[in-house]
Amino acid sequence: AWASATCMISLVMPWILIMTSWSTSGVYEPVYESEDDLVELTALRHVYPISGFDILLQAYIRTIDSGSLSSEGFVSDYCRSNFDFNEKESKLFKTALFSAPYAISNGKADVPGGMTIETLLDSAEMADKIFYSLRPKKNARLYSQYLLMADIRVYYLQYMKIEKDVNADGLSQSGTPVFIERLKTLMKSEPLLNQRFVELNQDLLYPAAMEEENTLRNQKIHILYNRLSRIR
Repeated sequence: AWASATCMISLVMPWILIMTSWSTSGVYEPVYESEDDLVELTALRHVYPISGFDILLQAYIRTIDSGSLSSEGFVSDYCRSNFDFNEKESKLFKTALFSAPYAISNGKADVPGGMTIETLLDSAEMADKIFYSLRPKKNARLYSQYLLMADIRVYYLQYMKIEKDVNADGLSQSGTPVFIERLKTLMKSEPLLNQRFVELNQDLLYPAAMEEENTLRNQKIHILYNRLSRIR
């Protein structure tokens, strides 16, 4: 999916440690021309590119250098050195960063005890507001990655909420116009998200890769919209 994988090599004598980051998470589907002739490996799972995970790279380096890592102290140091945040701002950043990072399965958050999509969306919207309330004093472009990822998270959960409501028992054809309008409203945010993604990742990804990621991010929304609207 991405133009290339990112590979980081740390020399720690007498060992060489290698960390690779694949934005497809390494999940592929083989495409064969014949039984033994492989044509393509199609990525089945896409995640945000490595450009959005600077904090993980720096945590990796810190761990290699020191042999251990305290998440509390590291996040504080990261925020201070990269964004010149004070301790209060750093704690807010961490709160937003770790806010309910759960996947969705069968209409609920994949977490012990269960969690509704509504609760997860509320958490994501709260995190989004926290990120926007903070004002980095340097590295604004790096911080913009966190803003974009937070906005994409809210966008995704808003769609999942619509999908859950559409699949609820008792929905009739007469109720579809409401969902069509909700999808239209959500789709209006797509052009700006696409533009921001390109601006922040154009130094990392090829144009075709960025176009593919923008298309895949919006695909489920358009499929559902077309089905409800009976567009073929």
